[in-house]
Amino acid sequence: QVAAQIIIQMFSYNETNEFTRTRHFDLQRAFKQFGILGNEERELVDELMRLFDVLQPAFEDLEVLRNRALTVATVLLAWRTEVKTPDEAENIATFMDEFVHRLRWQVRKGLQADAEYHYLNEFQRSVTQASAEKMAVTTRVSTMHEEFLRWSEFKVLRGDEEWSSHNSELDVSEESRS
Repeated sequence: QVAAQIIIQMFSYNETNEFTRTRHFDLQRAFKQFGILGNEERELVDELMRLFDVLQPAFEDLEVLRNRALTVATVLLAWRTEVKTPDEAENIATFMDEFVHRLRWQVRKGLQADAEYHYLNEFQRSVTQASAEKMAVTTRVSTMHEEFLRWSEFKVLRGDEEWSSHNSELDVSEESRS
């Protein structure tokens, strides 16, 4: 199901520059529509298989992708950022490890979540509420893409610097993992 959702999202984004809904019924319809793949779709399937091959070693020791919606969004992020090498895959994996730990840390806080990480609560809604809907997928991938670009340049997520300035004796990465 995860692989089907990913490839259907890739087909949709490649054709319309937008993601699509991938509920069970939508997957059934897509399998009928793409029963015989054209050259463009075949190339995307091959690209996805290469992407899985390069991502697998980087993620095999991480348990951050226990959620189907996060897994779909992570692979789509890697696809959109054109991950091709093991080093690029490691970079995505390290980012996801940090991102998911911040996410879980703030979600556990519930109503006492830190204001600097409010966007993570919005993100979490896109994971848990109607996660196969177009808007939820778009929100997840867009947020992760924005945060990945920031993290790649500065090695911090949105909210890390603000949180650290209020908690100077604590390391945000260690705190989010505790």
